[in-house]
Amino acid sequence: MTHRFITWRISKYGKARTFAINYRLAPQHPFPAAVEDALAAYLYLLEPPADAGFRPVDPKHIVIAGDSAGGGLTMATLLAIRDARLPLPAGGVGISPWVDLTHSLPSILSNVATDYLPEDGFEHLPSSALDFDRLPKKQRDAETEAAAVVTVTDAETPQLKRMQYYAPNQVLKVPYASPIFDLKGFTGLPPLLLQTGACERLRDEAIYTGHKASLHYPSAPSLTTLPPTQVTLEVYADMPHVFQMFVSTPQAATSFSRIGEFVQHVVAPSENRPIFERFDVDTKGNAVKSPIRVMEKEEWNLWESRLALSLSEKVKEAEKVGMIVKGVPSSVGEEAGMKQKNKL
Repeated sequence: MTHRFITWRISKYGKARTFAINYRLAPQHPFPAAVEDALAAYLYLLEPPADAGFRPVDPKHIVIAGDSAGGGLTMATLLAIRDARLPLPAGGVGISPWVDLTHSLPSILSNVATDYLPEDGFEHLPSSALDFDRLPKKQRDAETEAAAVVTVTDAETPQLKRMQYYAPNQVLKVPYASPIFDLKGFTGLPPLLLQTGACERLRDEAIYTGHKASLHYPSAPSLTTLPPTQVTLEVYADMPHVFQMFVSTPQAATSFSRIGEFVQHVVAPSENRPIFERFDVDTKGNAVKSPIRVMEKEEWNLWESRLALSLSEKVKEAEKVGMIVKGVPSSVGEEAGMKQKNKL
């Protein structure tokens, strides 16, 4: 119900049917529940049971799309499909995709004043919802297994409060949780359309994903195990996170129209498109193709170095700029809170 105003517009402009899944949500159903559900939904379309009421859907007639956390889940699902060597869908659409649960890139801090996303989000206060001993045994086992997948190289991580309800700190850099850490750099995926607001806090995550997937960045390898992913990146002037919710704006109208055009194109390609395209959309909804530009090496290296920071380093950085960090077991959190209070 919450996203019907988006899904019916995508159906209209894309001339397609919509299969919207009600996947399990954290904290009651933590990672990897959402990825499991999204992958199960994809397989359900490919190989439906006899009583499903529809024939198997050709994967080349499927486009996976999502916004915000759903955009991140879209990317995680595409990675899982690729890694499992399943037939790839025709394409993927990420609307303000949240692909980095560790909050690494500059816009997460620099765009605080121009986005409606809350300032906090680096740590959460204790909640009974995180008492996973109350979950059925199968879910407890899944949570334990997820935590065992990888351990973040950060000696201070055990001292941090849980950073995200979605997953424990130890697995936030697992690519299926934070796709930005994909070891294959988003290569080998179907064509992607990434849309982001120029003023939103997750802007840089979409930009990074687009450049990384298409190998359009400094020092990108000339030969890779998997082919580069074709990417269309769109940056909308003055727009915040998931601005498509504000359906009366010219930018939202352009966004839905271009999503529909993308869906129709990847399902029935009529032309070859460049590996990487960027369009800047102005306040009137006019899309202008930007000159192909590889990011400056200094800027790209800065972004890469930020992704390598430990979780504790990122929390400390947030505190220094006066962001609200809940549940920090030190006086630093109180100091950050005072800075925020003085700003009001």
